Amino acid sequence: MTRPPQRSTLVALQVACIGLVAWIPVMGLLSRGHSPWWETLGWLALDVAELAALTTVAEHLHRRDDRVALAATMAVALLLGDATIDLLTSGPGAPRVIATAMAVLVELPLALLCGRVAVEIGWGRWRRRQEAWQPRQAPDAEPQPELRAALHVGVSPLACQPTQTFGLAPTSPRSMRSAPAPA
Repeated sequence: MTRPPQRSTLVALQVACIGLVAWIPVMGLLSRGHSPWWETLGWLALDVAELAALTTVAEHLHRRDDRVALAATMAVALLLGDATIDLLTSGPGAPRVIATAMAVLVELPLALLCGRVAVEIGWGRWRRRQEAWQPRQAPDAEPQPELRAALHVGVSPLACQPTQTFGLAPTSPRSMRSAPAPA
């Protein structure tokens, strides 16, 4: 990463992880007699996946590892999916109020936080790769001959060798002239 992670981001992710560790057994115990076992197991598995994703984001962010963008993207998908399914499957009254409160106060802010991390880190990584690949030259200078050949003739700019397309070796005008004419 190009800049150190903000301490508030790490603290928010750690608090969310601690909250999920406490929430998973509570949810398992509270839903024991109210819903079928497979439904409870599905919600617990989703919460464990969210916990794994948030823990991975916090760990990679702490180590300043660029792979945090992948984990943060996964966490965003899980959190948004959880909020959407909670809102769509909740019944009227108190369950709908609880699902809305959880979505607005917990899941959506965490998804926004992870989304910000993914965009900042992912964009910086992409930009660094683009800058490393592009040749350094004056703005009004002609492109390098190797790069011009690569862009127009199908030559690899890294090796300056003709590339093979669809398993066929490229032919040059010289090899075409030396080929015998069909009879």
